[in-house]
Amino acid sequence: MTSLELTTSSALDSIGLWVGLAISLTLLSLIVRDNPFARLAQHILVGAALGYAAILVVRQLLAPRLFAPLLEDPGANPWLLAPLVLGLLLWAAGGERLIRTRSTTGADGGWRRLLQMLGAAPVALMLGVTIGVGVTGALQGTLLPQFVYAADFGFDPLASGSQILVGLLTLLITSGALIHLFADAEGLVAQQPGWVRSALAAWLWLGKRGLWLAAGFVFARLMASRFSLLIGRVEYLMYTVSQSTLWQWAESIWQAFFG
Repeated sequence: MTSLELTTSSALDSIGLWVGLAISLTLLSLIVRDNPFARLAQHILVGAALGYAAILVVRQLLAPRLFAPLLEDPGANPWLLAPLVLGLLLWAAGGERLIRTRSTTGADGGWRRLLQMLGAAPVALMLGVTIGVGVTGALQGTLLPQFVYAADFGFDPLASGSQILVGLLTLLITSGALIHLFADAEGLVAQQPGWVRSALAAWLWLGKRGLWLAAGFVFARLMASRFSLLIGRVEYLMYTVSQSTLWQWAESIWQAFFG
């Protein structure tokens, strides 16, 4: 690399560092109060992230796996036409909504309604696949293994007393939380006989407290992860700023004026 290229690269690195520092400090100003600069930084951050994600999807997914095979030999991979058509329909429907203006009659044309209906097909397909995969993963990876674990320890005669107790508590809390979420708890308790009502109310109470405990653990882990990211970001900015030429220049000016 030539001296000009090295100088340009160093200048761009310094500019990127200070811009990142300014955006980070602007976002942190939300802790004090909401302000237009913080909202501008949020828009810049979201726009940059979406732009980077779009470029990554095009370069790593669409170009090598969709466009290139279709351009080389369209007849060899006819099944690739389905995602291409669905994607074009989604883009067309989204673009129509962005540029649409209200007509004087207040009604859309027939082609617009048809385009909106066709654009809903890929959205429905994506939502259906996402929900199906998510629900199946939750059932197979979390819910059913938890029930099996609880049943194994709860009804294993060779298990220790503590293991049986943990298994039974896990089974009671899990089932109580499910009943509390998916059933009318008050109506279910009111329909039962007196001796069942107390036991069922205690069961639902245990499931509800289990939900509170799980939500607390999730929130605590979320806060811990965010604080870890914040600490890492602060350490990175402090180190890179201290090593930058702009910091050394500012330090020399400070020493010249204030000794």
